[in-house]
Amino acid sequence: MSVQPKELTKHAVKRICESSNVSDEFENESPMIFQVVSCEIFDENRAKKNIKGKVQISDGISKMLVMMSDKAYNAIVESGAGIEKHSIWALDVSKQQIQTVKNQVIMVLKSPPQIFYTDGTISNVIGSPEDFHKNRDSGKFLDAADLTIPAMQVDSIAGSSQDMSKSRVSTKPAQQ
Repeated sequence: MSVQPKELTKHAVKRICESSNVSDEFENESPMIFQVVSCEIFDENRAKKNIKGKVQISDGISKMLVMMSDKAYNAIVESGAGIEKHSIWALDVSKQQIQTVKNQVIMVLKSPPQIFYTDGTISNVIGSPEDFHKNRDSGKFLDAADLTIPAMQVDSIAGSSQDMSKSRVSTKPAQQ
């Protein structure tokens, strides 16, 4: 995806969490667009086997936990991009792994997303996301949320090497 996304993918989290096989069901789909609503890079003491950090992604209606594999994290860092709260991700869902842990659906990021950097200008969460499991249990998934990415505030950094120099995102582990 070289064109900057204009809005988050409506009900993407719901579709992922209810999918029985993401690699087959999403194989021929365009990347889905999410916003990072929280992120944490693990320091060496907190890192788990092959997991470098976690983020929570949102489609503006629901949000879900994503664990970053070392491979995906390293690819993001090597591209010059970073992981930042409120950044926009275009994600090929068919290349990710979905697991259920303690009745919670979790995505394991196996391949990096294309990251659209906001230069810190998107300072709010888009839409009104609630945890997918809370939405599912209440039976309420909003249909009227505004999922538009604020105009004139999105700059792609993962798409070309010229843009990568604009990144000021830290990928250092969070201090405890």
